[in-house]
Amino acid sequence: MLNKECEDMRKEETSFENLLKTRTYIKDPVHKLIPINFVEYKILQHPLMLRLHGIKQLGFTYLVYPQAKHSRFEHSLGAMHVAGMIWTSFMNNSPGIISELFPTSSSRKDQSAFYLATRISALLHDVGHLPYSHVTESALETAYENGELPEEMNEIFEKAEKRKLKLHEYYGCIFSEKLLKDILTGFKKEEFPKQTIKMLSEAFKSVKAVLCRDDDTIEGRLFKKEAHNIMKQIISGEIIDADKIDYLVRDAYNTGATFGAIDIERLISGLMLYDEGGKVKISIPTKIISNLEDLFYARYMMYKWVYLHHKVISLELSYINALQTIGRNWSKNKKKILKVFGHLPNNFWELFHPEYIYKSTTKFCLRIDDSFIDIILRYSLSANANSIAEDVNALLNRKAKFNSIIKREEDLLVELFEVLSSENEKRIKPIDVLEKTGELLQSSSVEILDVVKKTWPEGFEKLNEECGKVKNSSYDTLKCCLEKILGEKINKKLKKDIELTLYFSQRISPKSLGGLSLMSDGKALPIEHVSSIISQINRAGQHPMIFLYSKEKIGKSEESSIRRILAEALIELYLSLRKNGSKPS
Repeated sequence: MLNKECEDMRKEETSFENLLKTRTYIKDPVHKLIPINFVEYKILQHPLMLRLHGIKQLGFTYLVYPQAKHSRFEHSLGAMHVAGMIWTSFMNNSPGIISELFPTSSSRKDQSAFYLATRISALLHDVGHLPYSHVTESALETAYENGELPEEMNEIFEKAEKRKLKLHEYYGCIFSEKLLKDILTGFKKEEFPKQTIKMLSEAFKSVKAVLCRDDDTIEGRLFKKEAHNIMKQIISGEIIDADKIDYLVRDAYNTGATFGAIDIERLISGLMLYDEGGKVKISIPTKIISNLEDLFYARYMMYKWVYLHHKVISLELSYINALQTIGRNWSKNKKKILKVFGHLPNNFWELFHPEYIYKSTTKFCLRIDDSFIDIILRYSLSANANSIAEDVNALLNRKAKFNSIIKREEDLLVELFEVLSSENEKRIKPIDVLEKTGELLQSSSVEILDVVKKTWPEGFEKLNEECGKVKNSSYDTLKCCLEKILGEKINKKLKKDIELTLYFSQRISPKSLGGLSLMSDGKALPIEHVSSIISQINRAGQHPMIFLYSKEKIGKSEESSIRRILAEALIELYLSLRKNGSKPS
């Protein structure tokens, strides 16, 4: 009898529902208390997850906003918490649709598994990030475009492109699969019941389907395909998702910015689902429209004044240059760095191969994170003092290598206004020029070269030879062309060569609002048709932020001349596009 009671207790302790009970709480400055269940606790102990402690959420932004040293780890925790809140609101506000998504007799258990899978997907959504977050990814992309990567790394890019994943998303797909396999193996060793293991396995498969975008593998699984689509929207939608809600508030808190005043609880409490022609979509009630407007405003302002701060961009450019120099001199650098690390790959860029990161992290306790890169930078400086000193000093000693000529969008708008006024083109608004530039950047590299040819036919053959590389993105192509054209114009006007670096940001606002609707009296209306604030913010974020830097300190009068030359060039592009049709032919 006693043995039977013990066995029953064991089954209860190891049941799937019991694994979802709160094991502990983590205190957090944004969300106060974040509950952690038994499965999530195991994931948080995994070396791949712990690696995120050493990766700053905002890269080199801490050199401008000193407290911005928070990591991907706490953001991942916050995103997990928000994802759970969103799903709970859907359950409370849209019970009819939820019951249709989980129609089986075991729907309650299925919903619990879905809740777990949603939270874990959010927890692991950033597990694939490289040191210093997005900027190392940019350095790898540049090396890929320049043909500097070894074959193994080229294959990684090709596989990511095939899945239509960004590089860190593809790494996240690989790492989450390995991590969840380790977690499941651990539960099996603890002799959990087969039914519990099966439910965990199905939940983990759903996580993989979302993070890896394996839509073809969804049918026949625990959840309907439509349920997975909702999970994807919760994790990373166009605007209302767990990722953005957490990072906007968390980043504002850690930078001291005042733009992240979002009432998270109020915003999420109103989220609901509705059926539109067989497709389940997210909507909000009229009563929380102001909270949604706060979210849009915060996102736009955080990008404009924090993420795309001109000093942050210049530091990132120095970092990319430094990695390129290290890569080209790796055989020399490697000898010194081997004194610290026992084993290093033959090619520098292989340090960022997912398999190398996985093995280093899980087997050798060597985490490829920010501190690892800092050591590489310092030892490389001693090995290549002349070729890398300026870039590394910019990062380690905050001595800017790049001199900002265009620091803010407003500086360029003023210059555009002055040129348009002097050329009697007052019907053209300065913002129109930037918006047309943004439209051009959405074209292909071939189309951009065609526009450049029509705008500046003289010397185009040389431009095409230097800027028409097959792997170049549209941003790289336009940047290259304008840098060459500006260089010639400056040389002609100022009688001197000034090396310039032009930077175009990606657009801030999403291309579309993803069908997000306002619900009133059972009727859904696209949000941009209801809120003029959201509509205008979304429009303002469609064009890129443009920064211009020189490699040397120059006088104020020279800076003024260069700003004017850039404004003239952008207006020439605008007029060419208008003359030859709005879209490149």
